[in-house]
Amino acid sequence: MDLRQLEVFLEVAEQLHFGRAAERLYLAQPTVSETIRRLERELGGRLFERSTRRVRLTPLGEAFAPLAREAYDSVLGAYAAGKAFAQDDANRLVVGHTGDWEPLVDTVVRLQVDRPGVHVSLRARTTSRLVAELATREVHLIVGWDPDLDDDTDSLALDTSPLLAVLPAGHPLARRRSVTLADLAREPLLGWPRSANPVAYDRFAAAMDGTGRPWALVGTAQGHEDVAARVLSGFGIGVAYGTHVTGPGFPGIVVVAVDAPDLCFTRTLAWPREAAHPAVAPFVSLARQQLPTAGEAAPT
Repeated sequence: MDLRQLEVFLEVAEQLHFGRAAERLYLAQPTVSETIRRLERELGGRLFERSTRRVRLTPLGEAFAPLAREAYDSVLGAYAAGKAFAQDDANRLVVGHTGDWEPLVDTVVRLQVDRPGVHVSLRARTTSRLVAELATREVHLIVGWDPDLDDDTDSLALDTSPLLAVLPAGHPLARRRSVTLADLAREPLLGWPRSANPVAYDRFAAAMDGTGRPWALVGTAQGHEDVAARVLSGFGIGVAYGTHVTGPGFPGIVVVAVDAPDLCFTRTLAWPREAAHPAVAPFVSLARQQLPTAGEAAPT
């Protein structure tokens, strides 16, 4: 078993789709499939159940996934630490993000103007991966949605988003100003994979269960482009959150707010409480200036 096999397995486990995993890894799909088959032969069991319509983890795959993630993150963390020591990387600030916070670029530019010796690197990841990389110090700050943080982490709420329904323009619900969770329960839904953000997914699932109606998530999608493409292809109605969903739209797509006041998602900036990178405090201070109102004092 090698690191590449773990990387391929974890991406397929996250996407539950061999084609999308191949695209994200910049590999041919047959290469991804063969890598998984080779890993299954080495382990002695099947990791995925595959059909023409869906891919899902087997019990072996479910048990193996957290162990593989821990091993993969540990190796990457050791590699990143060694690389930082080798390159004297003390002035490099790595910021992980989910790719949809508009003030991020302005904050980075202002930081580098104020502190020309600091070099900022940006990393786009899912929220769950950002939290893992913050724990192993592969990133120094993260911007994610409802991250599951421990007591050793400080945080700042940046903004919030309601749940949003992404509909084809011809759908009857697209004519409404808002829809309810009960309305959504009647439709085939496309949501984000739980592995991308377990906290947000579990809150959404609990709210849907609270309607008392049966509901079905028929597929997963990440990013507004992916959601829009699947909605326009007729797979179902998308459920999502974040300002990027209400940004520049796609012809034939209508975004409607879901009337669920208790189901609100918070975009959060987080960083280690102890031994933080020296550029973390000024970054947080600049991020705080992007807020509509002042919050608590920046870290020192």
